[in-house]
Amino acid sequence: MAGFLYFVGESKGSASAVDLSRWQLTYAFTSAPASRGARIQDVQGLALVDSSRNTQPAVGDDDPKPLAVTVVEESQTWVELPRLDDGPRRWVGYWNEYPPTPEDLARPQQLAGYLRTDDEGRKWRLPLVRRPDDDGEPTCSLPTKLSFTPDGDLVAGQVTARYRELYDLTEAPWQALVQGKAIADREALTILGKILGANYVIDWPELLTLGCFSDEVAHSPAMWLAAAIGFLELLEWREAKGSDPTKPRPAAAGSTSSASSAA
Repeated sequence: MAGFLYFVGESKGSASAVDLSRWQLTYAFTSAPASRGARIQDVQGLALVDSSRNTQPAVGDDDPKPLAVTVVEESQTWVELPRLDDGPRRWVGYWNEYPPTPEDLARPQQLAGYLRTDDEGRKWRLPLVRRPDDDGEPTCSLPTKLSFTPDGDLVAGQVTARYRELYDLTEAPWQALVQGKAIADREALTILGKILGANYVIDWPELLTLGCFSDEVAHSPAMWLAAAIGFLELLEWREAKGSDPTKPRPAAAGSTSSASSAA
């Protein structure tokens, strides 16, 4: 199971949770990072990797072999991450022979959604955050708390705390799209990184490092975001309403938890 490599300049020793937070890399590690002193270009620092995602694919009955925690620029791909206002320079990379796959990066528990193919042919389960109801109004597709009515009927309540921020992030782009406004790929990419990050140990820099997106409409971040927030379903609903109001909506892959309200 291969994961991403990281390099943090002007750092040494081991990396603590406080360090990862300060370097804005907490999202990239689900277990303690393995680290080692290294150098990129003329910068001395620390090479890091998630210790649970640092093995070659198993061959036959052999156990997976760990990959070296080091920088070998001729055998790896490295991209410098956006500069921090107050912090060291950082890079993300991977071994060219073992680029991370969606299967390598998948979280054990995933949100339901659609399988979408990126610009390199990899398939990702894109979480479905919201979708239109039978009246074309947005409903939440994320896990919600159970609540009840005065009559004692069970109903969907608020989005669970774990996913509340994710739902809130999609409100502005939803409103923009239903009002006929375009969303820039850069803005879409930031939100999309968080959405895919719910199902994978990843954010937008890693997605771009893998070459997931292009300026082709089908592979653009804006199109993926439109799918994740249910706007493409809304367009299908509008079309179906004009021709056949009973036409069912496409079902998302997996078991979707829907709510009538996310308030």
